[in-house]
This record gives sequence, structure tokens and C-alpha cells, in this order.
Amino acid sequence: MDAYKLWMPESAEEIERIVNSGTLEETEIFDAKRELPDQRKNKEIAKDVAAMANNGGVLLYGVDEDANGQPTVLNPIPLAGASERVQMVVHTSISEPLDVIIRERRLDQNKAEGYLLVIVPPSARAPHMVISGSDYRYYERKGKISVPMPEGEVARLYQQRQRWERDVNELVEKEMARPMLPPHSNFAYLHLFAWALSPQPRLFERARGTGAPQTLLDDLLRLSSGNDIVSWSYGPDFRSGKPWHRVTNGWLCYLGSEPQQPNRVQYPQDALDIQVNDDGSARLFSGGAAERRALFFAREDKVAGLTTRFVALLGNLYKRATYFGSVDIAIIITNIEGVISSSVYNVNFSENNPPPYDRPEYRCVERVAAPTMVEDPRGVAERFVMPWVEVLTQRRHSPFPD
Repeated sequence: MDAYKLWMPESAEEIERIVNSGTLEETEIFDAKRELPDQRKNKEIAKDVAAMANNGGVLLYGVDEDANGQPTVLNPIPLAGASERVQMVVHTSISEPLDVIIRERRLDQNKAEGYLLVIVPPSARAPHMVISGSDYRYYERKGKISVPMPEGEVARLYQQRQRWERDVNELVEKEMARPMLPPHSNFAYLHLFAWALSPQPRLFERARGTGAPQTLLDDLLRLSSGNDIVSWSYGPDFRSGKPWHRVTNGWLCYLGSEPQQPNRVQYPQDALDIQVNDDGSARLFSGGAAERRALFFAREDKVAGLTTRFVALLGNLYKRATYFGSVDIAIIITNIEGVISSSVYNVNFSENNPPPYDRPEYRCVERVAAPTMVEDPRGVAERFVMPWVEVLTQRRHSPFPD
């Protein structure tokens, strides 16, 4: 495992196979534990989690060391209450509390026992103080152990925290300064952006492994284009099968109309572009967030669907790269002053229709955990899309079907 790569085994069988192979090693970002400590020693859990948060890491409970200090001895633990206990310690014995990912890997032959994984993403708010009993200290990993952090390292991490508390709106404005199409009075544009929080210069490379970039990108499109991700229809969508093009810092795919097509500027609703960059950042552009026909109708279904697929695609990219940290996501919908909902507007009952949208732009910027993007892409997308839709429809409709 390199400095950014965290191990997240998918099953107890995978854990046992790797442990039995003798190839598993404890490092600054991986620590195997025979069992959870005694209830009176919850501080040990807090120390290990807080220390791991500086650079990210994984704690695996249920694997012991042999006489040579290597993690080669399987020792499945009782799992009843184990996840809840770790979560309680993280939220009561560490300041600021951390978001950790806890997974149980149960034995096939005995579901009550297995292995407990605690995945600690790199924290943008590191360092985190342990506040258990009389201990009010910061910790770091030194080799295979967690030790008190020296003052100089505390100062360095506070400086790093300030650097990472970036103004995401500055990143958005920088990207918006590179328009995919000129503005058009009859159409609203959807812009989606995502940035992995901590520096990830080789995230795409880690995700693809030894495979071809095109293979990975096509797989990501396939995983995010199914009916299990978005069940409703609109176009263009993620199913075009067009080739990806190498650009300066990533890969770009025109899923709708392409730049050389003369009608692209005249009919921007057919434009759908997605770019995935080497560092795991990404951008999506759609020219059809709203269309002026007899009236200026918003396409809430299209915005909801594309946002969900964008989240799912990146969630799968981060999963393959084993990046479990935070992600800044931004949605911007431009030229929407005067649009009305295509879902609830009724020409025969105009007095009961919601009023037209009264602002030229909608914008939402939030930070999410990478694992939630693959586990619940729809839920993440709703966080970004529904505040706009609720105003547009006066809470009469959701483009996300039950």
C-alpha cells in the first residue's frame, strides 16, 4: 500500500487469504489488532484512530501477530456491539470527532464472529486531540505504533489544515471561466464539479492499475449508466459509447453533440460533456437544464439524473483508487431566471402554478465523504438538486421517484 492507498477487503475470505499468505505487513497506514481492547481501555482505540487520521489508515481487529511480530494469526472476534462501541469512542474521545467507515466482515460458518474494519480517511481537520480521561494530546503513527505528536508536527498539521480550508468557490469560478459553450437565451446550462480534498496527484493511475485508461473510463460509464442508478429517461445520457479523448490533465468524453458539429451552438440541449482528471477531479456540462419552447421549462428530471450518474461515476472511481477521504462537489445551473417547472406547470390552471424562478443562477457547494458517493449516489444527488427543485415546484414534486 502506498501513502494514499488504503486496503478495504470485501469479505472475511479475502482477509483470511491475505493473512494466510504471509504477505500482509503493518505500516503507518495499516495496523492489525488481535481484538478490541478491554472496555476500560477505550483510549487505545481513540489514540489509533486519531493518529491514523493524519494521513489515513486502516485498523483491522481480529488478526494477531506471530512470534516474529507479523500479522499472520487469524483470531475472529465477536461482532455484536463492536461497531457501535468504536463509533461511540470516536465521537466521545476525539476532538473534533471524525468520520470513520466501519465495516464488519462476518465468517460464513459463524455469522456472530468475524473481523472488524475501521477505515480512517485522511482528515482535512487534522490533527485531532484524544480527550480520554486525563489525556489531552495529539498522536501520530511511527512505524507500527501510535505515539504522542511533537509540537512541531502539531504546528505543521495546523498549517496544512489552513491550506485545505480552501475557498471552493474560487475553484468553481476558475472552471466557470472556461465555458463549454457560449450562453444562449433559450437554454439553461448545468455544470457539475468535484475535487478530492487531500492532494491526489495519481488517483486516476491508482484506479486503473495495469489496465488501459479507456477500459477504466468505459467501466465507470457502464457502472453509472444502469437503471439501478437512474430509473427515469432523458437525453442525452451516459449510454452513448463514444470514445474518450486525452486532454492536458485528464480524459474528456462528448456524450452528446461534439464541438465540430455545427448545430452544437444553436442547439446546446444536445451537449453533454464529462471530463475526468488525473487527480480525480471531474467536470460535467449539459446544455439542456432548461429549454424555451412556448414557455421556459426547467428539466428537473435531467438535472437529477445527470447529477446522480456523475456522483456514481466518481464514487466508483474513488472506490477503485481506494480513496475514502472527502470530496468537494459543486452544482451550478445558469440562466434560469424565469424558468418554470416542467413537472407541475399546468396551462389550464395558471393561477395555481408555482411562480417562475426569480434568480439567474442556482449554486450549491458541499463536502461529502467519498464512500457515500458509491453507496448512495441518489442520496448525495438529492442534497444538491432538491433545494432548487423545492423552490421551483413549491415542494409539489420530486424528480427522484419513490
